[in-house]
Amino acid sequence: MQHSALPMTQPEKDRLLDEWMRDFGDDIFRLCFIILQDRMLAEDASQEVFIKAYKRADTLRQREYTKTWLVSIAVNTCRDIRRSAWLRHIDQRVALEDLPPAVCDFTSADDSVVREIMSLAPKYREALLLHYYQDMSAEDCAKALRLTVSGFYRRLKRAQAQLKTQLERWGFDESE
Repeated sequence: MQHSALPMTQPEKDRLLDEWMRDFGDDIFRLCFIILQDRMLAEDASQEVFIKAYKRADTLRQREYTKTWLVSIAVNTCRDIRRSAWLRHIDQRVALEDLPPAVCDFTSADDSVVREIMSLAPKYREALLLHYYQDMSAEDCAKALRLTVSGFYRRLKRAQAQLKTQLERWGFDESE
């Protein structure tokens, strides 16, 4: 469904914002929390994402790409927050019990997987999180991260290779 090139009315934008927050609010918050590793910063970031989206609602051309568009805004907002001077001076360690509830249950052995994912460089962690945690297609991930699809696949493969190396240290063997 295409949006018209005409500016949206205030009630249309308000209705879209309500829809976006209802449909994607939890996913955006969780993504921000995982990237920023701080609940308060994640709340601020997710609010900022929806404010930016509201202001730029006229620029969304196809509704089927709404989640990709919002995730792209979220990733860039979190990157900006991580670059800020203030953030460099706080303790960013996060305990696993402080994470929001997971979509699926993890066994006690799985917490090493979460720790290893969180220890990856942000660009690799983002690729894994968008593709596997947010269940986005490679094309949507590439758009959100402003990469080509092949560039996204390269980044994902590198992330998987680093993760595999780290998990082998923990005794995980995918052939079992």
